[in-house]
Amino acid sequence: MKKKEVVRYPWKKWLAKRGESKFTRGKDYGCEPYCMAQQFRNAAQKLGVSLSIHITGKTLTVVNRGRTH
Repeated sequence: MKKKEVVRYPWKKWLAKRGESKFTRGKDYGCEPYCMAQQFRNAAQKLGVSLSIHITGKTLTVVNRGRTH
């Protein structure tokens, strides 16, 4: 049985920038957009960042609203 590859994303780098960022399936990530959106939400919660995420086809538009208090 083949071992599943673990993908590590640069969450601290991606979530350090405030404002809008776009991420495209096949270029920035490999899973389904809805799965990646949930991974963004999980990472943001761990890092104390507030996000808004919009999915359009293969593209995620992530709006970083800054630190939560």
